[in-house]
Amino acid sequence: GHTVSDFVDDIHIFNNYIHHTHENGMVVGGGDGGTGFDDKPMSQPYQFIGDAYIYNNIVDSYNYGNSASVREGIQFGQSNWDQIGGNYYVYNNTVGQGDFGGECLMPQGNPDFVSIKNNIFINSNSFYDGDFDEGTVVETGKNLYFGGASDIPSWEGNYLSANPLLISANPLIFYDYALQSGSPARDAGTSSVSSVVTKDFLGLSRLQGAGYDIGAIEYTDQVLIPSDTTPPAAPGGITVK
Repeated sequence: GHTVSDFVDDIHIFNNYIHHTHENGMVVGGGDGGTGFDDKPMSQPYQFIGDAYIYNNIVDSYNYGNSASVREGIQFGQSNWDQIGGNYYVYNNTVGQGDFGGECLMPQGNPDFVSIKNNIFINSNSFYDGDFDEGTVVETGKNLYFGGASDIPSWEGNYLSANPLLISANPLIFYDYALQSGSPARDAGTSSVSSVVTKDFLGLSRLQGAGYDIGAIEYTDQVLIPSDTTPPAAPGGITVK
């Protein structure tokens, strides 16, 4: 378990394709399942996360097959009895549909500062669960929500509510999360993330157009992956001597 001497800073979680997980897609800042720490009871929480940067991740099909509980694509922070403080920067992620009612995002506890920008959240059930305690400074901008869920967070400000027009409406591989040319997410993001997000999920430089795109993959008219990925058939009529 954790002890008061534990501390992690400058955490970067990026360019991951996380899918078909039975529980959460990712959890950042949780500790010991809420059971306290080796040298402190639950009534005496302390900080063990400094700055955590979560960007350019694609998270989908979390809570897969888990009808017994509801989990989230990205969870960060933790309840008062575990982790306090910390700064979380959640930028340019694409978080899709969870299974059995899973939500895209679960912020909780009392971080010092949270910045959530340029993310795509797609869900027909619920966009988020949990909330911040009083005192957390929350900064948002240019997140895009789509899918039918109506619970856009109360702390959300300048956001978009629109179909992001991904390459596929039912993504199966990571490239399906790229944007079509007519996507409203193109050039619609904020450049205030530029000190952290300089490339996209595929390693392309941001920006490729007039502005930052929203989501994990920056739009480009380059052919990044062949349209036909079927392996060629083995040749016939060959005699080996």
